[in-house]
Amino acid sequence: MPHSSGGGSSSGGSHGGSHSRSGGGGSSNTRFGSNYYPGAHRYVYYVNRQPRYYFSDTSYTIKDAKNKKRSDLFGGIIWALVSLVFFFGALSEIHIPKKVVIDYDTGIVIEDHLDILDEADRSEMDRVFSQFREDTGVTPSFIAVSDTQWQDRTDTLELYAYRSYVENFDDEKHWLVVYAEGGGKWAWEGMLGDDCEDMITPEMEDEFTKTIQENLWADTRYSVAGAICNGFEGIAKKAQKVQFDFTDVVILLLAAASVCFGIFMILGSLRQKPEDDPRLRSERCRVDKENPREDVCDYCGGVYVHGVHTSCPHCGAPVRIEMNTAQN
Repeated sequence: MPHSSGGGSSSGGSHGGSHSRSGGGGSSNTRFGSNYYPGAHRYVYYVNRQPRYYFSDTSYTIKDAKNKKRSDLFGGIIWALVSLVFFFGALSEIHIPKKVVIDYDTGIVIEDHLDILDEADRSEMDRVFSQFREDTGVTPSFIAVSDTQWQDRTDTLELYAYRSYVENFDDEKHWLVVYAEGGGKWAWEGMLGDDCEDMITPEMEDEFTKTIQENLWADTRYSVAGAICNGFEGIAKKAQKVQFDFTDVVILLLAAASVCFGIFMILGSLRQKPEDDPRLRSERCRVDKENPREDVCDYCGGVYVHGVHTSCPHCGAPVRIEMNTAQN
């Protein structure tokens, strides 16, 4: 159904519109961490000839490796889904104009029950309204009534504008402006079909309302017809352009990068082979809280923990006798 796009009066100012928008597997009880906790032991494993440490109350098993793969896959899926929510949220803030499909009766209604329009006004309205329809697919229309006319039928001008819309149009693709006068005062109301939202944003509705209200107040510069036409011309130019601000673009790019990272996590976890997890070859260090002493292999240059190995864990070469002595 159509909704109010905003309106105003000679005494009360303007108001905004209603803007209608329409796996299986168990978990392990083993505790792993990067910091010491009571009851934990320090374990070492190697990646690229460098030691990596973790703390646990027991050694790493194949069950732990399988649980890690499931956890990484689940984490990647959640990361990607949350990132997608932010991505589409940011995308929705960027207005990409989509012309309303002209598959309806596009007849322009111009009714003047106040006798405020001369032939030049009607001609100008018809020209501006026709161009607006050509640019956006939305058909503008205008009805001018006296206060007595609308007050005899409804309680508010907004309700009268709504009824006028549904009586004149059987679609959601018109933009009707109803103007009323009585007792030296005037008021107006806009009514926009809901199928226009891909072309006319709520921000544009608010700008349209503000422009027409200011134009009607400036009655020495604008006639009623001129005030309405100027409002439609200004919105026609803006509606055809992509609308965004810098923050929207930054959020969109960050969200896109985050989605890609989530996909990378998913693919990485799918490629994981639990039996190849380097932590399966971890060794318990001789110390838990303190940092262990590290030695360098004389043959391959790899780093390993002192006092744990009888041969280099990287190349298999024997370690020097002095490196095998107990750590002080």
